[in-house]
Amino acid sequence: MSKVFVSGIQPSGSLHIGNYLGFIKSFVAFQNDLSITRRVLLIADLHSISTGRQEPAQLRLNTLRTLAALLACGRTLLVQQSRLPEHTELMWILGSAATVTSLSSLAQFKDKSAWYPEGVAPVGLLTYPLLQAADVLTYRATHVPVGDDQTQHMELVRHLATKFNLRYRCDFFPVPEKISGTCARLRSLRNPSVKMSKSDTDTKSRIDLMDTPELTIAKIRKAVTDFESRVTFDPEQRPGVSNLVTLFSLFSGLLVEQVLKQCDGLDTLAFKGKLAELINSQLAPIRERFSQFVGDERELERLLQYGEERSRPIAVDTLKEVKKIVGMR
Repeated sequence: MSKVFVSGIQPSGSLHIGNYLGFIKSFVAFQNDLSITRRVLLIADLHSISTGRQEPAQLRLNTLRTLAALLACGRTLLVQQSRLPEHTELMWILGSAATVTSLSSLAQFKDKSAWYPEGVAPVGLLTYPLLQAADVLTYRATHVPVGDDQTQHMELVRHLATKFNLRYRCDFFPVPEKISGTCARLRSLRNPSVKMSKSDTDTKSRIDLMDTPELTIAKIRKAVTDFESRVTFDPEQRPGVSNLVTLFSLFSGLLVEQVLKQCDGLDTLAFKGKLAELINSQLAPIRERFSQFVGDERELERLLQYGEERSRPIAVDTLKEVKKIVGMR
């Protein structure tokens, strides 16, 4: 059976090292796996408006910057979600197999709908998982690399694929497997009790991929640790310094024990300096490629067009077959 990997990332315009280490790096690495027939990475701009209106010019800029950042990290088939209406058409068909109760009971909807006064949460917030399912099933994916926070949504994707096949007595959609990353979840540099997030209003809480070397050094230097100067690893008692040790481990490829041995005798200030130097050296090639891509809007547009042209036949074929199965053709 063919292996098809599909995943997506919203165009925020500023990807951080958590995105890179936890998702992008591993997805790009799949391109070297010859057993995988197809890899599709969506720039999920439709998902980005699920919580409400975005400034049009900013959304366009974010899409291009996200594309440039992904290209800087490595090549794979990149597809701008909104260029393929087949995604939303399949979402509508899949919606006939879902219920309002099942969608509104998902943890992410409960959390995000709490941001709004009762009754005014956007419909897109409720139907977000349906579109996610369509994103995956449009390409008849067999594997979906996503974070653990998407576990419930992946269960819905699998449920909808299974229900469609049973309802129409066919075996059309593969029931995709969730691929979890092996990367430990990175914590905020300013508050290690929460995860590193691009939505955090404190920009010192994360290191963006395209931060300057000087800014990276400053953010690491100001990262919260504690009053003990030794470098140890104890996520429960010393979450701040343990987060930095995790970062060093991920960027160096060393085990935590090896990091501690290598940095034995350093205090936290010296360790922070060593960590910042490591991060800057690892990200330097990516930052250089990003600066080349982001300044060439015509080339970025060409690559978006290329992604559309490569993926459209797949999406069109899926919808054609689905419509035959459900009786629309």
